[in-house]
Amino acid sequence: MTIPEGYSLRAATRDDARAITDMFVEQEMLLNGQRESSVEDLLDDWSTPGFDIERDTFLVLHDDELAGYAAVVKKIPPDIYAAYGAVRPSHWRRGLGSFLIEAVERRVVEKAGGPASVRQWVDANDDAALSMLERRGYSFVRRFWRMDVPLDDDLREPGHIPGVVIRPFVKQQDERPSHEVLEKAFAEHWGFTPRTYEEAARGRWDAEWFHPGMSLVAEAGDDIVGVCINSRRLEDGYVEDIGVLPEWRGRGIAEALLRHSFLAFKAAGLRCGSLNVDSDNSTGAMRLYERVGMRPATSYDVYEGRVQP
Repeated sequence: MTIPEGYSLRAATRDDARAITDMFVEQEMLLNGQRESSVEDLLDDWSTPGFDIERDTFLVLHDDELAGYAAVVKKIPPDIYAAYGAVRPSHWRRGLGSFLIEAVERRVVEKAGGPASVRQWVDANDDAALSMLERRGYSFVRRFWRMDVPLDDDLREPGHIPGVVIRPFVKQQDERPSHEVLEKAFAEHWGFTPRTYEEAARGRWDAEWFHPGMSLVAEAGDDIVGVCINSRRLEDGYVEDIGVLPEWRGRGIAEALLRHSFLAFKAAGLRCGSLNVDSDNSTGAMRLYERVGMRPATSYDVYEGRVQP
């Protein structure tokens, strides 16, 4: 694994977060015409349990300019590792993409102590990156959509749900019960990795993106049965996590949480409401999001390959 001539390699630091984000945004604007990434997203990745910024990140420099970045961000038991990266468009077709993929694969083998699988997340419009992964033996697994809804005057008021109250999230009260709801709600989702409260707290309740003032819970009696964790990203409101206990589904709770969230986003002067969804979600999430007025915007593909020592 030799870095292309004229480039140098080092690990990322927190001081690099803004430059890395700006590079991702430059690529996103070229491929999709709209911004997707934020510094908060990157810091959230770096807060994942087991992540080692000094060994799990790869920063490629050309003189003082950031030319590429890749990271191994998450382990999905028993032996699957999630990764992603980007090359600044002005440095495309110089071998940096292949170099970063090889660096990620070597790190995965090192972390796993033997053979393992790598899931690479790639912009669905990045044909060159997708072709490169396929040439290396990766196969398409899944597509994820970002869905948007404009926060205009056509927003519908949430309906009433008998026995259920939608209320604002209360900091230092709702974190633990909300964590339990989300763990149960996502248990059957593809790629789900259980986390303890302590593991999740750093990447959610303590995260810079978390906006308790716009987040919501659905309460039945004294129990929280649904949660909608929201954030603000630039001019948009973002639904980071939404989940309802399996035994409480089918009553319109998730729809009510979304509609309340959109109204809160609008009241805050935001431009649109957004979220990410697995296009193959088995719980009917796509139908729900379309029902509340959301439409697909950008998309990311997941490719998986097996790597050997």
